[in-house]
Amino acid sequence: MAAPTAAVVWGDYNIPGDPSSGNKQPKKSEARAWGAWLESFITGIGTTSAGSIYTTRALLFADLVHDQNDAAWVIQDTTVAYNGIYRKNGATGTGSWTRVADLPYSFIEANNAGAGTANAVEATTTIPVVESALVLLNFTATNTGAMTVSFNGGTALEIKSNAGNDIAPGGVVANMLVIGRQIGSTFRIVTDQVSSAIVAAAEAAQAAAESAASALMFSVYPDVATAQGATINATASYIAIASYTPQPRFYKRFATNPGSGDRFQSADGAWWQGVPLPGTTIDYVNAIQHSSNASLVSGDLDLAHRWTIPIGTTYTVTLPDPSLYVGRVLDIGVNDSSRGKLGVAYTTNPIGKFAAGGLFLWAGENMTLIARATEWEIIGGRCIPCMLYATAPGPDVGMASGAVVNVNGWQTALGGTIQAGAEHAINGSGQIVIPRQGFYTLDFDVAFAWSVAPTVLFASANGSNTLNRFFSRLQGINEVLHAKQANAFAAGTVLSPCASQSDGGSIAIRSTTYGPPQFKLIESPQW
Repeated sequence: MAAPTAAVVWGDYNIPGDPSSGNKQPKKSEARAWGAWLESFITGIGTTSAGSIYTTRALLFADLVHDQNDAAWVIQDTTVAYNGIYRKNGATGTGSWTRVADLPYSFIEANNAGAGTANAVEATTTIPVVESALVLLNFTATNTGAMTVSFNGGTALEIKSNAGNDIAPGGVVANMLVIGRQIGSTFRIVTDQVSSAIVAAAEAAQAAAESAASALMFSVYPDVATAQGATINATASYIAIASYTPQPRFYKRFATNPGSGDRFQSADGAWWQGVPLPGTTIDYVNAIQHSSNASLVSGDLDLAHRWTIPIGTTYTVTLPDPSLYVGRVLDIGVNDSSRGKLGVAYTTNPIGKFAAGGLFLWAGENMTLIARATEWEIIGGRCIPCMLYATAPGPDVGMASGAVVNVNGWQTALGGTIQAGAEHAINGSGQIVIPRQGFYTLDFDVAFAWSVAPTVLFASANGSNTLNRFFSRLQGINEVLHAKQANAFAAGTVLSPCASQSDGGSIAIRSTTYGPPQFKLIESPQW
């Protein structure tokens, strides 16, 4: 049985709103029941989740002496939108509060003490009335015509029947209780005026609402450890763990160990398994086709988009602000027949680890994204890593002592085969270029010949100051050096495979005799 409310325990009269019933003397049994309920409430949301309750948002914002991720409730701010559950950002004494959820009240009790009239009701509540909540309202007199109700001194709302009509004379009577909901400028009641059957149904709805509200209050936990140590209300089929960001993670009750997935057991013996995010409705087969630059908007979300891009062309897709569409998904990609690249621009933060201007997609690739509070997160798709095998055919290149020779004139070594990423890794000047931001391994092989042996030969896969390979003893009349490097590179970086010698005679990079220089560029998979 639900505990009596404070309005009942310390009411003015034995029958609420009826002065003739005599002044009420509070019963100790009712006070103890109400106090026990309040203590369990505070324990559930205060001690367990390190939470606090504030009457206004201003009072909450003025109190920063809380640890990171502490929770707090604002419950009576006159600006209804300010009421809700907040999370602390930053260390104690600094930072800010962020509203993360509505108050978990689906049911509000209103007290009509008879301050208004039979047709113009004035009622008070301890929680601000919002359109998403059901309200239990009592009446102190029989009406004589159309009715209004004002909550907490606010604007009078027209009371309408369940069918949307004015309340008929005698439609409500003294001590009658109704459940209703604010809809715009009206208060629409569930009961359709006086009827013993309708009143009974309203009473059943009240009991169900109280039970649902009670279960909800004790089904949100700050972290998994707290939920594991809790005895969870048996009516709760689902619970939420609030510490996961940017939104809570939900768990379903099982009587026995479900055996797989993200799961744990609470102190009452129930098992809880993580509920996966709902599947997307993306239609990959009938993707929206593009052949130019595009700035995506809300109507483009939860859809697949594909670009066809000519050779030598780069199109750009600009994504919307993810903070406005948290939880929405998007898929972008390039058709297999394309020969160009798709660059990805951002309105706020970059995608995952990619810096602005660093992400490009090429033929056959796609990327599935979900909007988070601060960025678009990559949750799937197809990545085809760049694999470039190139040679630099041409005449022998002589090297003066101490001079550094940069090798250019690179060409793909794959013949007529088009490798999606590789064709974007050589520019029009025959230089090797990093096609998109990422981690790459570089391999460079170059053959030398001489008439007088040098003291030192060197080769580098990228520049003269990194990972050089030296030759310092006579090996005959030729030598093949191999240089290797692994590093992270920004998109558009021009690589500089190079070679040099110290003091030999007739030194040359001998392409015609021993084969041209070779270069291999391998990208690590990005998603």
